[in-house]
Amino acid sequence: MGLVVAGLVITVVLGVVFILKWTGFTAFGDRSKLVDAKAIVKVSEGVDAIATDLKNLDRRVAAVEKDVGDRATRQEVHDLQLSIARMEGRFDLMEASMKAIGGSVTRMEDFLLRISERGK
Repeated sequence: MGLVVAGLVITVVLGVVFILKWTGFTAFGDRSKLVDAKAIVKVSEGVDAIATDLKNLDRRVAAVEKDVGDRATRQEVHDLQLSIARMEGRFDLMEASMKAIGGSVTRMEDFLLRISERGK
């Protein structure tokens, strides 16, 4: 009896498959009819466009990475700030020295002018 039931099940399954195929159901047959060829072309074009966009994005990211790599680091900027502060201090000392020298030169000129006026 088990063989009869198995034979009936196989016959019913084959019959259902045959009816489905005969009515146009393509899951068991030609799979090329499942997706429209135009849809495949559109998807392919979309994938190509995405690939192009990714290449452009990769190029832009590489340019930004190069630009960031060429910039000064935080430590380098700090070192420059310290150097500029030291230079400002030296310029202040030079300015004070130049004022003192200028005062001395003015006193010498006045002294020499007084001596030259006495000699006349």
